[in-house]
Amino acid sequence: MRPPSARRSALGPSRRSRTRRYVTALLTLTGLAAMTGALSPGVQASPVMQTGGTEVRGTAGAGLARSAAAAGSGSSVTQTNTWMDSNGTSRSGTVTVSQTSGLSTRQVVNISWSGFLPTVNSQGADSVHQAPQTPRASGYPVVLMECQGSDAAKMTPNDCAMTGPHRFYQYAVYDANETDAVHKSSIVDSRPFTETSGKVDSAPTGQLVTLPSDFNDSNVIGTNWYATWTNPDGTHNDARFEVRSVQEAPQSLGCGDPKTRSHGACSIVVVPVRPLPCVDASSCPPPNSYLGLSADYNEWQSASNWRNKFVFPVSFKPFPTVCELDHRIAVPTQGSEMLDQAMLSWLPKFCTSSNLFKLGFTRVNDSTARNNLDFQIAGQYTTNLAFTTQPALSIRGRPVVNSPVAVTGFAVAVQLDGADFEQVSQVNLNARLLAKLITESYNAPPDPNVKNNPEGLFQDPEFAKLNPGLVQKLPPDVKIRNPILVQGSPDLVYEVTRYIASDKTAVAWLKGTPDPWGMKVNPYYQGDKWQIPTSTFGEQDPYIWKADTRPCPEKPVMEQVAQFVYDLSSVADAMINRQPQDYSLCKVVGQSGTDYAWAHSDRQLLGSRAMLAIMDIPSADAYQFPMAALENHAGKFVTPTDTSLTSALQAATLDHTTGTLSANLQSNSPTAYPGLMPVYAAAPTYGLTKAQAHDFALMMTWLSTSGQVHGDAAGQLPAGYLAMPQNLRAQAAAAAKHVRAQDCFGALKGDNPCSPSPPSPPPRTPPRPPTRSPHSTGTPTFPVTPTHPYTPPPGSVPGAGTVPSSSVPTSPISTPTTPTPSTQPAAFTSTQESALAAHLLPVLLVIGLIGLLAAPLLVVASRPGGVASLRRGWRAWRKKRFGKRPPPGTSS
Repeated sequence: MRPPSARRSALGPSRRSRTRRYVTALLTLTGLAAMTGALSPGVQASPVMQTGGTEVRGTAGAGLARSAAAAGSGSSVTQTNTWMDSNGTSRSGTVTVSQTSGLSTRQVVNISWSGFLPTVNSQGADSVHQAPQTPRASGYPVVLMECQGSDAAKMTPNDCAMTGPHRFYQYAVYDANETDAVHKSSIVDSRPFTETSGKVDSAPTGQLVTLPSDFNDSNVIGTNWYATWTNPDGTHNDARFEVRSVQEAPQSLGCGDPKTRSHGACSIVVVPVRPLPCVDASSCPPPNSYLGLSADYNEWQSASNWRNKFVFPVSFKPFPTVCELDHRIAVPTQGSEMLDQAMLSWLPKFCTSSNLFKLGFTRVNDSTARNNLDFQIAGQYTTNLAFTTQPALSIRGRPVVNSPVAVTGFAVAVQLDGADFEQVSQVNLNARLLAKLITESYNAPPDPNVKNNPEGLFQDPEFAKLNPGLVQKLPPDVKIRNPILVQGSPDLVYEVTRYIASDKTAVAWLKGTPDPWGMKVNPYYQGDKWQIPTSTFGEQDPYIWKADTRPCPEKPVMEQVAQFVYDLSSVADAMINRQPQDYSLCKVVGQSGTDYAWAHSDRQLLGSRAMLAIMDIPSADAYQFPMAALENHAGKFVTPTDTSLTSALQAATLDHTTGTLSANLQSNSPTAYPGLMPVYAAAPTYGLTKAQAHDFALMMTWLSTSGQVHGDAAGQLPAGYLAMPQNLRAQAAAAAKHVRAQDCFGALKGDNPCSPSPPSPPPRTPPRPPTRSPHSTGTPTFPVTPTHPYTPPPGSVPGAGTVPSSSVPTSPISTPTTPTPSTQPAAFTSTQESALAAHLLPVLLVIGLIGLLAAPLLVVASRPGGVASLRRGWRAWRKKRFGKRPPPGTSS
């Protein structure tokens, strides 16, 4: 705030002077706003949501890759109920839900129970194992649901969002505990469903209930409603359950939205189906009789079963869209998708904290973010802070420092069910098997390029050798030819291919040497045709089956079976939806019935899943996907855990030039996980405004301290990230100091942008993005002995000077083989894409320049005698420039 004397002097000018000042300010702001709008990478996304439900407080759990058995947090809740009936062998039951508060949307939790009645006919056709959403043949199942409300006493079956319209009374009409109205109804009458708005969906006798419009294809196949089983000993461990919020189910659930009829409160409801007390003995046949509906899964709705329900209120951490309430201008950042899960926690904390600021994050490929850090448009850098794993480098006039913010890695996620319909939790993979999966080398008949190779991963003798006994437990015809892969050039792709390149047997196989069982690499990837490490995955086998009689357009065989998506969040969505990303089905499209197009294979049902995906550890952890154990250089198979990532970090290779760490893939540590990927915030130490330097330094400090505490609340570190050790926190503190001071730390040798000499004017034509590629494209050379993390001295941090050391090359910049769409993170920011925007950019730049040029002229004109001064100046300039003669085309 200005002192009183300054405020009084500001009130003194005449009305004309004030008007000119207003116009001057308006032009200046218009110019700045126009240029900012032209250069802004994205805008904040949409509607606000609040948390709902009853929060259960507890000590936040710390973990990285939580196993299915150990998954949980301080909000884990256990309930024990005494059965309200006189039948059965058990008098009480206990249920535990692994996490009930601080949930992210679509997060998967684990539900376990004991003391339940064993399920009859739990396996076989139409059983809870094979058909969990229509298990007609199983008796006494357990039904898991997500329902509106949190008050168990007031909750009714009308509040529960079944992913199917089967709400018939069936044998409920014979339930002795039902009302007279139900007893007088028909067995094909149905209970209604009440939407979040209060609208009641019902149906005439014998017809299915109309469901809300948000029950789309994804919701119908989702896991937020299904029936499962109880083992013969009365237990079931770790039934995975997906919790959905208003973002996916606004009309059927509305969880987290305080404007719904339940005020955003929702619960996980567990209903054990038990023997039904009937009005007469002949009404309810035993469950092992033909269509024994007295124990049918639909009978969760009957009064006798409903009264035995377990209700677990759930609540969500604030979603990033809560930042819509914060009207401050967001401080923009962009970069690594490895921070997706962390940003879901960090962004709401920043915009709801008075001592922080509104933080914006646009998810883009790491290489794009690094390029944008160096790329100028009209003299303005595209971004001033990039999150990246490979180090960002300084350029002339743009010194950069890399500050650690997160430690995580890549994983091979697995969704695989055995012949017994139980999920497989342990899979071993090595570098050569990953190379086979990525290079389209498994036989997809009728491709002659790979005709002598196995038809899939599970038919490969090498896989059988690494996983003793597993193949025999799988269905005989299940095949996986390739994993779900991300296109573009995130650093995750480079690290995966660097892992493959570190293995001699994998490199020899890629060069053409068959494996011990005779399998060869697809010739379109052999030798120099696929050079690794690389920053992109691609499809290279062009073979088209000319004898294909299907009416779809010609498409290479390997493109039909390939599974590519555009970002890591799409990888996770495909896995949790159980939706293969191939295009191998030829289907009719449109109304004519004569148009055909390639489509995805059908979604895979619970109990018959066979999918692999290369993705980030935090997302795999959030959705409870088992992660494969990867073989490290010591020959051990290691899964990502706190211990294995700590070992990898301790053995990591340090680049002394940039201060960044990378996985040392030649380490002999038997416990080191080879998929380590630290994430850094790269920011310039010269050229930022004082406000920018303050905000970025504050962010680096906060993320490396308060942001490293594990937990489920907003701002806390989600599972899947290793809390940074002290040496990395010290490095972050030193980097923040240099960013705040703007002291040119890390400048190139001979470059001194902080010197008093004026900087060179910006070029007239915007420069092209830098194309430096310090990597060799062949097999890299790795150090024989591991190095250890660097501990910086007080006030110092490794800079970003000349050329990075050969042990930690930076990511090459290459063009994807398939065009990559613009980065549009659904939960973070949304970019505006249109032809209008393309034409609007130069217009905004011109308006901005005009405003900035006109503003100082109006400042002079607003002063006493200012207009006359401008005229004299104009005449003096003309006289000096043209002498006594007026310039051509002007009048004197």
